[in-house]
Amino acid sequence: MDAKQMGEFITMRLRQTGKTQRDLADTIGVPLSTVNSWLRLGRDIPARHIPAIAACLRVSVNGLLGLAEGDEATKCQWAPGVIIRPDGRYMLDACQYVLAEKYRNVTVEVLRCQVCGHTSVAWSRQADTEDITDEE
Repeated sequence: MDAKQMGEFITMRLRQTGKTQRDLADTIGVPLSTVNSWLRLGRDIPARHIPAIAACLRVSVNGLLGLAEGDEATKCQWAPGVIIRPDGRYMLDACQYVLAEKYRNVTVEVLRCQVCGHTSVAWSRQADTEDITDEE
């Protein structure tokens, strides 16, 4: 990701989180004019500010730098910059899923990251869990 793309990403995240350039400048301890030059003029952001900017925007450092993380490195993705939110809130996954397994009587946990807000769903078997994959 070049400086211009990072500036566009930061501007988008500021909008998404309801923050202003002033909020970012105050949080990371730089003048507003410095943040403005990064975002409006596409100037390079010194590496020492990247972790604080990522924390302020509630994204990982890898996310801010445009790098894939974990399973995201091999997961299907939309073209760069494409975001589809059919309901106006949640982003549409680029994967094309088919049923692999289906169970009855399980415990489901919905997990949400306290930093970025990403949601993940996990499940575990119970004593009476039944595999019903072949019932359909």
